[in-house]
Amino acid sequence: MKIYKFYNMTFEASLNVVVNCSWKEFVKATDKVMGEPWEDAGDERSSEGFYIMLTSKDKKKVRQFVWIEKFDWTVYDMAKMVHELCHWVVSTFNDRGIPVTYENQETMAYTMQWAVVQVFSKLKPKKSLTTKKHGHQTHGKLPGGKGRGNRQN
Repeated sequence: MKIYKFYNMTFEASLNVVVNCSWKEFVKATDKVMGEPWEDAGDERSSEGFYIMLTSKDKKKVRQFVWIEKFDWTVYDMAKMVHELCHWVVSTFNDRGIPVTYENQETMAYTMQWAVVQVFSKLKPKKSLTTKKHGHQTHGKLPGGKGRGNRQN
């Protein structure tokens, strides 16, 4: 198990991502990073993904964690990751007193984009994410063979 560590300089926010491990392994890893166990960790988790912001007892260390129990680059797995990263963005904004509103949605969207690019670039799929169709790779083509910029009427 590996902890993927990221740091957003704009918001001075940590992001630690842990995938493909049990809940108990995740809790053990967070304890190691924090240098102390956290309360209410529990023995089991019913969800497949989880976000948490942990603060050390002396309040000097704050770390944010995303855990996905099984991550294998399926559409569902990627959606779970984006879901948990959304919690990270909202929590980061909230912790800094930044409201999530219609007026600042672009800032939220860019922060979300940063998180997704950072995490997905680090995790790197074992195989190409392009779909194969009739023996050749379609590389981003829409159904029916149309390119991304072409309209289908």
